[in-house]
Amino acid sequence: MTVAFTCPCGKALRAESVYVGRWVKCPQCGNSVQVPQAAGAEPAEPVGGAAPPDQAAFGGSATRVPCGLAIASLIISLVGAFFVPVTLCFSPVIVLAICAGVVAIVLGIIARKQIARDPNLTGAGMALAGLIVGITDVALGVIAIGIAVACILFFVTYSRW
Repeated sequence: MTVAFTCPCGKALRAESVYVGRWVKCPQCGNSVQVPQAAGAEPAEPVGGAAPPDQAAFGGSATRVPCGLAIASLIISLVGAFFVPVTLCFSPVIVLAICAGVVAIVLGIIARKQIARDPNLTGAGMALAGLIVGITDVALGVIAIGIAVACILFFVTYSRW
């Protein structure tokens, strides 16, 4: 008799009734899932203990690791945020803020996609923060360039040389 069940990741799984109570590895996410009782069957003792075994025994990772791209996105966006106020004194630096913002946005998007795909990766908050600060860097950079161009046009138009 076959027992049908689903992994927490949503993957539909099937196992023979002899595996009821055992822990099996999900082929999609790599997590271990205990095979449940079939509907209407007598309760059976779990095989191998009631607690899930170490994930490393099934080829998965026992610990979750932070996504490197999420960390890079946050750091680069903060570097860009540092350059935005510096542009008030030295306007060519705004290019660095805008470039850092664009790189942070790209890395943040890629990191969020990787974190959504791999359950062993953490750092969704860092990726989101890097994305938001990167967008802010680009927006403030464009505003600063707009203000600089407006000032130059104003002084050229109304100056009497």
